[in-house]
Amino acid sequence: MVKRAAKKAAKKKSALPTSISVRAAHVFAECAFATGQGIERHMIRNAGGRPYILKEGGRNYWLALHTVTIPKALRAGNDWDLDRDIVVLMAQKLGVEAATAALADPANAARTTVEVNRAHVNTASKIVSADPHCVKAADQGAGPYCTV
Repeated sequence: MVKRAAKKAAKKKSALPTSISVRAAHVFAECAFATGQGIERHMIRNAGGRPYILKEGGRNYWLALHTVTIPKALRAGNDWDLDRDIVVLMAQKLGVEAATAALADPANAARTTVEVNRAHVNTASKIVSADPHCVKAADQGAGPYCTV
């Protein structure tokens, strides 16, 4: 009985959906790769290639949001083939902004490895959501991708 209650509590704690469509997973993978590229490029250009780590809180924040917004955008009839260029650009910007916030954080000044945490990711998400490209995409119906 105790095991069953523990399993139930563990399931309840998880805010992440358990499954998404193959198409949504493909889009998610492209966006995740582009976000990572954004972080990587920013670290190379502005931090001498310092290593970084996307902390669990930041990763979970993006996972929780994007596993909802991407399927929502696809269900709403958005065409990934048409939306890809702008969404991938915004995903890269998301990485750049998260890296910018992480590098500006005094806590990372003395660290060998830059930690990109939930606060940095949250800052980046707000900046990207307000970006004119996302606002324009929303006007054209592709906004759910940018709702982060």
